[in-house]
This record gives sequence, C-alpha cells and structure tokens, in this order.
Amino acid sequence: MEAQHAEYWKQHEQYHKAMKESFAQAESEVGHFVLKPGTMIDYTPPFTKGRYKTVQLLGHGTYGKVVLCEDAKYQRANVAVKLVRKEPPIYRTAAQNEIAILHKVDGGPSCVKLLRSFEHLGHVSMTFELLGESIWSLVRRKGPMHLSKVRDVSYQILQALDFVHCRGIIHSDIKSENVLIASHPDAPGPLYVKLVDFGCAIFEEAWHPPIAGTMNYRAPESVLQAPWSYSVDLWSVGCVLVEMLLGKQVSGRVREAI
Repeated sequence: MEAQHAEYWKQHEQYHKAMKESFAQAESEVGHFVLKPGTMIDYTPPFTKGRYKTVQLLGHGTYGKVVLCEDAKYQRANVAVKLVRKEPPIYRTAAQNEIAILHKVDGGPSCVKLLRSFEHLGHVSMTFELLGESIWSLVRRKGPMHLSKVRDVSYQILQALDFVHCRGIIHSDIKSENVLIASHPDAPGPLYVKLVDFGCAIFEEAWHPPIAGTMNYRAPESVLQAPWSYSVDLWSVGCVLVEMLLGKQVSGRVREAI
C-alpha cells in the first residue's frame, strides 16, 4: 500500500511538472508543425515524394495542428491529418496513448475512425476521415437547435460513450467542439455526428491526472481534484445538451457557482 501511495504521488508530481512546461510554451510555436500549403508530408515507401499534400489548416491547439490534406494513395481524397507537437515530451507520450486508445475504439458507433498513424519529421501523426463543422460552430452560426436534433445528437454521443466506456476508456474531454457533424448540417432529417479528439482519453485502470476536461464542461469532482471516473463524461454531455438547447455556453454561471 505504501509503495502504491508513493508511486501515485510520484506520478502526480511528474504530471504537474509537465503541465507547467506545457503552459509555459502554450502560446508559442515551439515544437509545432510549420504548415506551408502545397507541401507534401509522410514519405513512407512507396510514397518517397510524399503521400499527403497539405491544403489548409483545420484546427490549431496547444497539442498540435489538424491539416486538411489530399491523399495520393486514394485519388487525392480529402483527409484530416493531426500532427502532434514535438516538444515538450508530454505531447509525444499523449499521442502514443491516443493512438492506442483509437485502435481500441476502432471507429465504433458515432466515434471518429483512425485510418493510420505515422511519424513525419519528428511529429507523431494521425490520419482521420474528414468530418464537418463542430456542434459548437453550428450553434454559434444558427443559434439554439430544434429539440428533435438535440435528441438525435445526444443519443449519438451517449451511444459513442457507451461503446467507449464498455472498453474501459474514459474520454474525459467531452465538449461541443469535439462533436463533429458527419452529415450536411442543413439537410432535412437526423443530424449525424461523431465523437472526436481522444487526446485526453485514458484507460480506466491507468493513473488519473488530478484534473480532467475543459473548464466549461468539467465535472464537480474534477474541479475539486477528487477521484473521478466515467461519470465525468456524462456531466460533460449534459453541458453540451444545455448548449444545444440554449444556443450558448453556461460556463459563466458555473464558474461563479464554483
């Protein structure tokens, strides 16, 4: 028991040290992939001149960049390639964990599909199917969603979580920005979505960092740095549901209450 306790606090201290390094470099471009549209990435044989032609930036965060690319192997089909930041080392470790989890999820119900992983110029990289805008983007653009679409989307997110949780995985960063639309957002009928970004996901039996999730969607037990598990994902789904109904985030009131 004493050995386990000592190991926990060792991991706890390592986590906080890594987070301090991460926050110190969060706003810089240090370690990030430098995007030049039109250049090629991934020189894995037989594509010695590059497999993916970069088109434009799709997303950019502390963790890395997601780039729209054309895949030379499949007649220039559009794909999304995530190139993870090279440094500090915590990002490489997180990327390797994400790949392991994505292989376990394997594109299950309403979950994004990892097509392949590779390394490009020191960046751990992942290729995904290309999806549409996020639920948060849709809500900002069109306001509150119709109740029928809220029901459809909520069901699919919960379906994805049921699949993920049954495999011993906690997503731990459910938010409207991580729910992407897989159908035309203005088409009549159901709105199809997929859960993405497993960069913060962990296996339930693994060591849990003291805090999980994005502040606006963070469960009370995580805010208080108390032990947490699968339930943090369900709290976050509730926050997304409220956003879809109201057409805005409720984070301000949550922060004041905390």
